[in-house]
Amino acid sequence: MTRNSLRTKSYAPLVAPLQESFGIRCLDVIGASLGLILTLPLLLVLALLIKLDSPGPIIYRQRRTGRDRRTTTRDRRRAQRASARERRRQEYYGRTFFIYKFRTMRHNAERRTGPVWTMPDDPRITKVGRWLRRFHLDELPQFANVLQGEMSLVGPRPERPEIIARLVQELPEYCLRLLVKPGMTGLAQICQGYDNSIADVKRKIHLDLFFATHFSTRLYIRILFLTLVKIFSATPVLEAEFVMPELNASTRQHKEQAHEKQ
Repeated sequence: MTRNSLRTKSYAPLVAPLQESFGIRCLDVIGASLGLILTLPLLLVLALLIKLDSPGPIIYRQRRTGRDRRTTTRDRRRAQRASARERRRQEYYGRTFFIYKFRTMRHNAERRTGPVWTMPDDPRITKVGRWLRRFHLDELPQFANVLQGEMSLVGPRPERPEIIARLVQELPEYCLRLLVKPGMTGLAQICQGYDNSIADVKRKIHLDLFFATHFSTRLYIRILFLTLVKIFSATPVLEAEFVMPELNASTRQHKEQAHEKQ
């Protein structure tokens, strides 16, 4: 199944119009503004720790792929008319932006390896960086991305275009999660940790698609609350049956379907 055919058949029910509504945008702006104000003292302390821990910039920018809005026939025809060189230059599987993060790796850590996933006990991660990643404090600068409208507080995590290009070869359905605006936190983020392999991505896709098809203001607020629970308790959430039972039912169904295909 090609990427275009997959989008044509499946994008309509997956796009969450409410996520793009004025009300949710107001919640994003208010939440991000409060987040920056309340965490400002912490941001200054973290910046100092990063600077003292290892040489390099305190905050780094990295190109990520945002929401893919090319969902109309006109958009697809326009892309098909572009020259091969132009398509290669523009094919990021969505509109790109620069995400802001506290630096957790050694400066120029990927100069030799290129874009690769981090691994457990990755030697490229600094001492302070390991602590920041544990509590997801490295993502606090992304409040700026939310204020700029590039991200929402809640949504699938944005990925790098180079990695997406590899993922869609093995997981064509990955493109569907790009039809929703990316977020600082989401179902996949609070259920699991960082991606280390294709297997991790597979486990997260159905959570992102569940979010896209069941989006509501209640779900949005509940994810924000559970994110705070995970940060301050440092324990996984959404594992017990009494927490968001509809999600657990969807997860079981996904696993059963995957088992039947095998």
